[in-house]
Amino acid sequence: MKKLVSAIAKKIPRLASVVRNVYYYWLPEIETNLVEQLELQIEKKNHDAFYFVQIGAHDGNYDDPIVQIRNRNPNWRGLLLEPQANVYRQLSSNLKYPEKFKLLNKALSEHDGEQVIYEISFSKKDWATGLASFRKESLVRSIQNGYVKQMAETHGDKLPSDINDYISEHKVLTVSFRTLISLCEKEPDCIVMDTEGFDFTIINRLLDNHLNPPIWWFEYSYMSIYELEKIIKRLKRLNYTIKRSQWDIFAYLS
Repeated sequence: MKKLVSAIAKKIPRLASVVRNVYYYWLPEIETNLVEQLELQIEKKNHDAFYFVQIGAHDGNYDDPIVQIRNRNPNWRGLLLEPQANVYRQLSSNLKYPEKFKLLNKALSEHDGEQVIYEISFSKKDWATGLASFRKESLVRSIQNGYVKQMAETHGDKLPSDINDYISEHKVLTVSFRTLISLCEKEPDCIVMDTEGFDFTIINRLLDNHLNPPIWWFEYSYMSIYELEKIIKRLKRLNYTIKRSQWDIFAYLS
């Protein structure tokens, strides 16, 4: 049934949020501040040894769920991935303690090499680069539900006359899941991701490769209802506690 509902929501994007709200009844109630929940869990860890992986780090500032906490902890170490060259150039300069982090101008994928990424064609502002995705359908959904038009008008970006020209594509460098794991200094205490629709695949592949961090933070709004239910069930079987905001899920081992 949920597969059918997900398929209908994809075909009628403007109904997607309504459909999801109806079927999200089985999820935990929305928390007002997931960052506070994250800080509570971090308090239980060793601050000096805290190590995280951030996939889709963007510029290290825009819409970054851990930026405030990261800036308050000079001893944190981490591995940050961002495939977009223009955004990646801003990443190092925006990090408060850049010497503590390993940065990769690459995306996480099924293989080491290259892969096509889809982007908003007519703007390089944060709102637009934040939508870049391996899944073209994620951008199409944001166009069809009116989000792209709304953001373009808000930020003074001129829309192409032809809606088919809203999306561009090019290749970015990639690292495989196994390579990512080999690049980690140690077992991550936290994995944070924002990949505009690829989160479901990433979590499953990392779990398949026996990477089981105490803390996950990921975006669920691009997941189908079927994908979301599947990943929640898998995390719960591994004894994770689940919290959520309107867009993100925070899962942790007690």
